[in-house]
Amino acid sequence: FGTVTSSSFVDVSGNGHDATCSQTKCPTLGVAGKVEGGSSFDGSDDLMYVTNASGLNITEQITLEAWVKPSLSPTSSGAQVILSKQMNYELMITRTGKVAAAIYNANNKYVRAYTPPNTLTQDKWSHIAMTYDGSMIRIYVDGVEKGSKAQTGNIRVTSNPISVGKLYPNSFYQGLLDELKVYTTALNASQILTNYNSILLVNKGELSVVKDSAFVDSSYYPNSTGVTIGQFKFSANGAEDIKLNELVVDFYTKGTGSSNYDNLTLWDGNT
Repeated sequence: FGTVTSSSFVDVSGNGHDATCSQTKCPTLGVAGKVEGGSSFDGSDDLMYVTNASGLNITEQITLEAWVKPSLSPTSSGAQVILSKQMNYELMITRTGKVAAAIYNANNKYVRAYTPPNTLTQDKWSHIAMTYDGSMIRIYVDGVEKGSKAQTGNIRVTSNPISVGKLYPNSFYQGLLDELKVYTTALNASQILTNYNSILLVNKGELSVVKDSAFVDSSYYPNSTGVTIGQFKFSANGAEDIKLNELVVDFYTKGTGSSNYDNLTLWDGNT
């Protein structure tokens, strides 16, 4: 689920599993998310539903992912549900900053795994993910495994819809939500880390790179100084925790000898 419209959380996978909401129980949609438009849940009555479908009755392996910016002092007294297909699979957070993930197996055995307390921080974006591979539930936060618990067997199949933002009484989520994903396979640790890093570095407006002026591709400037041959602009759009550790720029110039620039200056426009 990615792009947000006025009344739905659009399934950008193309599978048509859009989440919908009803009137006053809709979260505030189209707010600034971690990537594009996210949703703001008020912790009182906001929730969204995805109609049951065969593609959501995942039986063998599963991964759930989301970017969350939670309130850890919510109005609701219980755990805050991020996504739940009741009696199948669940991803939630607690008032003490834990991430919790649960699987019901086909024999109706319910197992819930937790991370330690204070894994999440109040009003700070975190990437959370749970995986189940048929033998173990694992929870990842910001690309690092933080909790696990053994579970076995296929995931139970029901006709229940997916709920986003609430399931049980007093389990409403309060905070921002973006990039909610469901996979029909258990991603490995490397894949989870890649997904986390791909948003942090360059993704859909977090960090944009625009060629501001065309590079000179005609006669060169032998032995010249102070000649602008091209310019790139880097801009962060309200993003948090973006670190540009290294910028590598490869310049290829025409000709030989004095036509090759020996000294190139990178200037960030401010410092």
